[in-house]
Amino acid sequence: MGSYHLHTTRMPTYVDSSNAMEQLILQPAYGLYTNNASAPLHAEAGMRQTYDWGLYSYCAYVADGKGICSNETAGQRFTPYDTIAADMFSNYSITSFSFVPENTFRDSKYLGDSAKASYWMILLGTICAALALLT
Repeated sequence: MGSYHLHTTRMPTYVDSSNAMEQLILQPAYGLYTNNASAPLHAEAGMRQTYDWGLYSYCAYVADGKGICSNETAGQRFTPYDTIAADMFSNYSITSFSFVPENTFRDSKYLGDSAKASYWMILLGTICAALALLT
């Protein structure tokens, strides 16, 4: 099963969060990223350089590949914008609304519902395949 990867430092310049943030607030965006690999998630400790989402959890990594993962939850919702915004300081997450376009990436309800539905479809398919093998 594949996972979703988001590398915040490799995004094209038109969505480079630190560049856009610096242009928007007209000063350097200090503290936008964290260097602390063990900083808790959703604690406004700074964005990580890489986010990876799987079926049961997601992980966030700093530049050297060290990071932290969320708790494992069945049917984990895929909400990338909310996850990244929760890692930013509140002044940056509020400001990010003005330069992150309103598209599927920001539509956490749509993405979350789709991810939850896909989890249940995979579970149902697994159960049906097991029953087919037993009969």
